[in-house]
Amino acid sequence: MLKENNPKFIQSMLRKTKSQNPNLTSSAVYYLTYSNLPKSASASPYITRMFANGHFCYGYKFAIITNGFGLPLVITPAFCPSSDDPQDPAFSKAISDSGVKIKLCPLYN
Repeated sequence: MLKENNPKFIQSMLRKTKSQNPNLTSSAVYYLTYSNLPKSASASPYITRMFANGHFCYGYKFAIITNGFGLPLVITPAFCPSSDDPQDPAFSKAISDSGVKIKLCPLYN
């Protein structure tokens, strides 16, 4: 269970920001609070912040590659757990993309 996915986490940050900056408008308080949310969860650096279905949430990113019938062929993480710098998104994307291509090659030969 992640403390960052709990709505009370963001609400407590909003109240803290409002109390520290009473002269800010409501939209400025939300902007400041959302910009101060952590980029990754405290439980794992691979659990990243994303905006889905109208709210911020934390979760693993992964890719599902399907065939023409919608049956999954490959489920692969969108991060590289063995990399030295997990915070570099370009490196993680390059590694994860190359991993998908290697896994798909035997399927089409």
